[in-house]
Amino acid sequence: MSVTVGLDTAALAGQHTGTEEVLEGLLYGLEQVGQPVVALGHAGQRLDPSVPGLGLAPTPRPSHRAKWRWETTGLARAAAAADVNVVHVPYLAHPPRALSVPTVVTVHDLIPYLYPGYQRRVAAKIYFRRVARHVAYAHRLVAVSESTWHDIAVVFPAWHSRVAVIPNGVHPAYFAAPDPVEVQRARAELHLAGDEPLLLYAGGYQAHKNLSLLMAATEAARRTTPGLRLLLVGADAVAQADSAVATPLPRVSRARLRALYALATLVLCPSRYEGFGLPAAQGLAAGTPVLASDIPAHREVLGDAACLLPVDAPERWANAIGSLVREAHWREDLAGAGRERADAFRWEVAARHYQALYREEGS
Repeated sequence: MSVTVGLDTAALAGQHTGTEEVLEGLLYGLEQVGQPVVALGHAGQRLDPSVPGLGLAPTPRPSHRAKWRWETTGLARAAAAADVNVVHVPYLAHPPRALSVPTVVTVHDLIPYLYPGYQRRVAAKIYFRRVARHVAYAHRLVAVSESTWHDIAVVFPAWHSRVAVIPNGVHPAYFAAPDPVEVQRARAELHLAGDEPLLLYAGGYQAHKNLSLLMAATEAARRTTPGLRLLLVGADAVAQADSAVATPLPRVSRARLRALYALATLVLCPSRYEGFGLPAAQGLAAGTPVLASDIPAHREVLGDAACLLPVDAPERWANAIGSLVREAHWREDLAGAGRERADAFRWEVAARHYQALYREEGS
């Protein structure tokens, strides 16, 4: 039986963040497996997974108030007006009631519930308390890793029987060769001569991302590794980076990020917690050796295809950085193992599992 899914795309905005990355990848995968999709949040607009931003005109990220209005009333109205059999909310949210069709909610992580710093403000406490109540109306939940599945079992045990595990995918651009023009532009803008070792971090700058370890390890590694450079890519890079240790870049396009993976000697992922670890998986697909924190999500995604180290050992990170920079054979071994492991994280694989779940719920 053919099932049409209404996918909440309201989170797509002009800024390219992990949310956009996952949504664009998921839509690409669903198209590849022939899954009919109706965009809820971009009514009447055709989504084109073959182009950046899905072909949508860039829009500002909605305010907190607008986001809340969409999650509580807008999505339900859009779903009621659409001819769909299932509604998929690809992030932790749900209207405050059951809808007329089954709903699927993807849980990427439970960071707001595991890290008290996310709920310092009264408004944040109220918001996340309400989200937890509303998500209880979902028919099924998808955890993006076994690690997130375990967190759900601990934090929200009442949800657990409704949870399926479907790992995130990696956009096909990271499996493909980088655009040589983008590589040359990035090299010129960063003033890279071609032989200096480049460390790449891509991601957020919240406390659990553990950037202090990265800065300390890089500073220590420089004592034995001449010319070592650390590049920080992300929304708050300019504000967070110590220019004496790192080169900051704001958010960049996917094409530019793919070029930076190609230029990087190592990808560094020092987080204390991740629900999945998308930059680490992108590093695998791009064939760039990954040095990551030894946490459950990274162990699950990276396996033996990366070098894993404790989250509180900057000297060990510094030693590993120096060794990997000097030992080309080790880097080549990791790159080869990474490409092989990354095949499990193609979006077509994830999309087939989502399609089976849609059919199970919507038929």
